[in-house]
Formats: sequence, structure tokens, C-alpha cells
Amino acid sequence: MLIIKRFYLHNSLRNYNYCLVNENNQAIVIDPTDAQQSIRFCIDNQIIPSQIWITHEDLDHFAGADAVSEHFNIPIHCPAGMKTLFKQAIGFNQDDVLSFNQYIFSIKHLPGHTPLHHVFLESNHNWLISGDIVFNYGMGRVRANHYKSMFDAIQWLKTIKDDCKFLNAHDYDLTNLSFAQTLQPNNKIIKQTIETLNQFSESNRPMSTIGAQKQLNPFFNTDQRAIIDAVSKQSMPYNSELDVFTSLRKWRDHF
Repeated sequence: MLIIKRFYLHNSLRNYNYCLVNENNQAIVIDPTDAQQSIRFCIDNQIIPSQIWITHEDLDHFAGADAVSEHFNIPIHCPAGMKTLFKQAIGFNQDDVLSFNQYIFSIKHLPGHTPLHHVFLESNHNWLISGDIVFNYGMGRVRANHYKSMFDAIQWLKTIKDDCKFLNAHDYDLTNLSFAQTLQPNNKIIKQTIETLNQFSESNRPMSTIGAQKQLNPFFNTDQRAIIDAVSKQSMPYNSELDVFTSLRKWRDHF
């Protein structure tokens, strides 16, 4: 059995950090931001880290990796292009796999947010370690105008089973839902979801699923009339689904 343990960092980027823990309290540390917080979290929860996995090259996703690795004497699995950043690095590439007990995670290269961004999908048990590609009801920023790459990444995510849970790396939930409500002001499900989430602190926000993103995440629904009309009313390009996606992301950047 795999248990997800999460803590909220209360920093300016509103990071979540995660450990995937098995029945023997052995764990994978995912994208450690602050080494001391990660080490303390493991000690306080009697977690025994055995590996560190890194999704991409944003500093807030790997700044604590080397110190955590040294403290527990464990390897860091990272995109091959990041190997030189760490002392105990094992590089991976597209279509490699990472295993943890009976759990087998396939690795998918999804650039757009950053050139080296990868995600890890455990298809049998429906877990996705998504980095900054998708957030609850939103997505990561696009770098260097790589909108087509990010659009393709979202299209791939839409092929995943609805009940797949993903590890949301930042708490932007309410801002993302506020943006979604701006696009669809009469959507009762969005309104209800906002009301529900307002009952939770950042530390206790419920995990979401890919199915919920298909329903409420505007970046998953750039073919829907309501989203297209909202973009059109902003006098932004909407001649193709990629246009709508690009316009939507640029709008969200300044929301």
C-alpha cells in the first residue's frame, strides 16, 4: 500500500512537498524545496527515505535535494540534463521507469513549463507525480513561448483515467477557480467547489483527480464554446484550439 504524506511550506510560491510512503515507512521524497523542512518532516513522521525524485529544473523543486540526499545517504533520480547539479545523481529520460516496491512509474517528458520537465505515472494504481504541468484547476506558466509543447502536454494528460490522483505541487486552488469562474460565471459546480475549498486551510486541501480537471480546469477545455467565447470577448486570438489555449494562458498570467 502506498500512502501520500504532504506538507505545505507557507512560502511565497505556496509549495507542497510530498513523500510516498510504503507499509514499512520507507519513502520516496518528491521535489524537496527546503532541506531542513524535508528532513524534519521525515524524522517527525518516522519516515525512512530511500530515494529522491526530481520532476524538473525549477529551483523550488530541487533546492533541498543535495542536502536531503547527503543526510540520508540516498540517490537522487533526476532528468539526465540535471545530473551535474547533484552529488548522488542518477539521470533518467523519456520512457524510462522508476520503481518503488510493486509500484512502477513510467516517465514522460512533457516540456513547455521548462525544457527538462518530466512526470511520473503509475497506471496500475492511478497515481501521477505531475510537477508543474498541472495544478488543481490550472497549470504552470509557459516558458520561452513554448505554448504548443504545453498544449500537447495537457492533451496527453487528458488521456489518463479520470480517477487518477495527482500530486499538486502548489496551492493556487482558489485563484485558479476564481479565474475559471470569470470564464464561466454561471457554472454552479465551480461556485460549489470554491465554497467547499474555503472550508479548508492550505495544509488540509483535498487532493484532486484528473477527472476533476477534465470537468473544471479551463486549460483542459479549450474546445468548449464557453471558453472560446470568453477568450473572444477579450479580443484575443481564438481561431484554433491552440490559439484559445495560448490566449487563455496569457490571460491567466495577468489575472
